[in-house]
Amino acid sequence: MANALPLRIWPYSAALAAGVVGLCMLLRHVPGPRYDNTIAGQTKTFLDAPRPEGKWRVLALGSSLLHAATPQTANVQRAELPDIAWMRMTKGGAGIGYLQSSLATLGSRPPEVLVLEQNLFLPDDGNATMDQLREDVWHWGKQAASLLTAGKLASPPPYWERNDQELAFTCGPELKKLSASQIRQHAAELQNLYRQSTFDAALINNIATLAQRGVRVILLDVRRSLLIEQQTAQQKTDWQRRLQALLPASQNIIYLASPALTEQNLYCDASHLNTQGARQFAPWWQTQLRQLRDRG
Repeated sequence: MANALPLRIWPYSAALAAGVVGLCMLLRHVPGPRYDNTIAGQTKTFLDAPRPEGKWRVLALGSSLLHAATPQTANVQRAELPDIAWMRMTKGGAGIGYLQSSLATLGSRPPEVLVLEQNLFLPDDGNATMDQLREDVWHWGKQAASLLTAGKLASPPPYWERNDQELAFTCGPELKKLSASQIRQHAAELQNLYRQSTFDAALINNIATLAQRGVRVILLDVRRSLLIEQQTAQQKTDWQRRLQALLPASQNIIYLASPALTEQNLYCDASHLNTQGARQFAPWWQTQLRQLRDRG
């Protein structure tokens, strides 16, 4: 029988883990320039870059629903709408979470259009801190690799030629195999979220201020499949009414809902569009952006 580990190893392991997390958090506050791979850094780089004449800058923030629905590369957007500079950043789950750092950079140089997917106004899933720490560890690993190779790694292309999320949304096997009972459970969880949610006053005030300054704010509802939408319709409608009471529709606050796609085979699961669904979403979305651009 194998010898049991000495009991003292457990507090030592816990202390080591706490130390690593604490060091990561302290390193985030070391003075010096922030790197472009952070959410705030990418946003600032996008907005500070020289804007090609006549181009509208559209910054879109959302959940994985937005990631699955919209183009994954800037080239796709440029081909269809060459006079619109597009940047999209998303996170998993509901709530603004670590995307809040993107909004915090908009005070000095906001985009012409800010798209906020409505799921960001739901309660956050509480993973913002760990998500940021994972991003920091990834960045430090990249720095270490660059040092070990004497800086010989290829430099990134010009900012206007790259996108923040090059990869398409991954429709994994675990999503495709959701059972009917799992879908019903997800719908029930959404019902509770809509019923019990409270709105972040700071986020609401931030959005209202940007709209007053002339930023076109699009509050976008990326609809899930009918399997979900029909089961959550009443709770979602009530929640949207409360949101609209706090941020009334106006010239610069615009509510949009994506088309209801009735075919279940356009969804990866009951919520996220697959590649075929995103192709059907694209013409509608491009039309909305064109109309916004034409209004000036």
